Amino acid sequence: MFLILLPIFGLFLHLIWPFLTLLVRQHVSPLRRLRGPPNPSFFLGNLMEMHDQENTDLIARWEKEYGSVFTYRGFVGGCRLMITDPVAIAHILAHAAETRPGEGAYEKPDFVRDSLATMAAGHEGLVTVEGEQHKRQRKILTPAFSSSHMKSLTPIFWEKAIQLRDVFLFLSQDQTSFTSPPTSPTFSSGTYSSGAASPTGDTPDYPVSQPFHIPFLRQRRVPKNIHTVPSSPVESSLPTPPTSPPAISQTSRGMRIDVLSYLSRATLDVIGLSGFGYNFDSLPHPEELDASGKREGKKDSELAKAFSVIFSSARKFRAMTILQVWFPFLRRFRRNSATMDAARASMEKIGLQLIEERTSKAADKDDSSKDLLSLLIRSNTAEQPSHRMTVQEILCQVGTFIAAGHETTSNALSWTLYALVQNPDKQRRLREELQAVHAEFASSFSQLATGDLAVLNDDAMRETLESAISKAPYLDAVIREALRIHAPVTSTMRVCLKEGGDEIPVTGSWGTVDSSNENKKSPGGYLDKNGVLRDTIRVNKWDIITIPIQAVNKSVALWGEDAALFRPERWENVPPAVKSISGIYSNTLSFLGGSRSCIGYKFALTEMKIFLYVLLKDMEFFIDPSMVIEKKVNVVTRPFVKSEPQLGNQMPLYMRRVPRGPS
Repeated sequence: MFLILLPIFGLFLHLIWPFLTLLVRQHVSPLRRLRGPPNPSFFLGNLMEMHDQENTDLIARWEKEYGSVFTYRGFVGGCRLMITDPVAIAHILAHAAETRPGEGAYEKPDFVRDSLATMAAGHEGLVTVEGEQHKRQRKILTPAFSSSHMKSLTPIFWEKAIQLRDVFLFLSQDQTSFTSPPTSPTFSSGTYSSGAASPTGDTPDYPVSQPFHIPFLRQRRVPKNIHTVPSSPVESSLPTPPTSPPAISQTSRGMRIDVLSYLSRATLDVIGLSGFGYNFDSLPHPEELDASGKREGKKDSELAKAFSVIFSSARKFRAMTILQVWFPFLRRFRRNSATMDAARASMEKIGLQLIEERTSKAADKDDSSKDLLSLLIRSNTAEQPSHRMTVQEILCQVGTFIAAGHETTSNALSWTLYALVQNPDKQRRLREELQAVHAEFASSFSQLATGDLAVLNDDAMRETLESAISKAPYLDAVIREALRIHAPVTSTMRVCLKEGGDEIPVTGSWGTVDSSNENKKSPGGYLDKNGVLRDTIRVNKWDIITIPIQAVNKSVALWGEDAALFRPERWENVPPAVKSISGIYSNTLSFLGGSRSCIGYKFALTEMKIFLYVLLKDMEFFIDPSMVIEKKVNVVTRPFVKSEPQLGNQMPLYMRRVPRGPS
């Protein structure tokens, strides 16, 4: 009998061992000595209320009560460190990798890496790997994201921004042409000119763009150097993604358009073409839409469908999700696992074909492909064989490019438009600046006098305009402010892996410099549970730390009493206290900092500026004032309408054309 029970007991012990070690680590953690909110549940701790933290200002309320250093409770009441103190955050981000062998570092916890890998990045993508592997990958990828290479990709940004503007103007039923006289006989790049017949037999007279020549796209819908993959048995096994909310709907206020849906399609096309030369063809052209806004005769590409399945299968907050973190064997019972497996198989098949094609081209010394994957492969080939990425590592970068370059940017643009419709005066000021940029540029290049963007086929003129846009001060301030109060990713987590633990330095929740007076010094440190003032945070190995990106970006202690307000003017004179924030961009944590900062942040900023320029100089956006938009977080922060949760993620806005300023 004993011999029968022994293997059963051994298996049971193996399964619960992670849980037992967790309980022991939590019991001896020095984090138990810190202050924090009460624990409402032994099993779930504060996790349930944190699930909706972006709509309740939960972290801001905790920070106000407990300071910049406190704990909250996780699974079975374990203490987790929450910090908004910039010095403590800088210490953790600066030690994301070992500075000396054996020293230990602050890495992403395994359950976070597994979650990111599940959401298309793979277990060997840049956002999921750690240590030397991350350092090696980042070195190989860096040339693809250089400022000089970004300039070669901007024609794709322009093409898709103009295409999106034309779609919006068509959907909003605007009948006034602003790019050419009504009798203009020509139109190319997939939209109609006045006098051309539409698929429905009507003569469209909505505003359309002039011919837009992009040297390496050749004005074909599917250029020769753009990869397409025929459908396959894998594609037929993919289930249809969950139904999206209607992109447009007629209301008493006019045509309501879900800008998130269209921005997602536009940025997906951008990352497909610029990332690895793949034509998603996700964003429709105006002539492909019927009167209700439905696309006729087109289906999403296989890769677009696979990616949609993966991101639409986001898990809701459930107890099983928490159990799967600490009991890995339960992960095989995830919901929609067959759906996700089929989608990943499709992504892997197409990704391997893309890699094979780009590797073959890279062997040709005359290869001039400009997409990120081509540069990655050329950079990888130049490395010593022992330092090169494997095919599996490169494959994971494809999913990483899509996830990071598509979801984050489309949501960032959606939240920027939301901030502007909430503040019409600021939207008006931005539009005046952008129209002034256009007018100044048109005075130098007569082709732009009527708003003709076709001159962008000339590299010199395009770069001149892009330089003017990049230097537009209010546009820059609007983007900084939108990314500050609507960070696409609201938090990140780290686990201490240093043997013997660590002492994290702090300045205190109120800082060493008063946010309103840089000459006024405040005492540093923080108070523990016993009221003792401390100037370091003691953590053990395996203690978990949460860095609340959004809360730091909106911290009253750092930004002042109006921290939660959208006020681009603040960037004319930022509070001295924010200079201690160690982010790579604009004294915020929106793109993080240190060696784990976002490698593609310049790509995202350039794309955002071009899209906002094209859209806002010619269009006005507004919102139903009775509509409440809230945030839903699943890696990326997405908008949804509070009264319409059944419709999922959406950002419904109204829009109309505005008169072009004098040229």
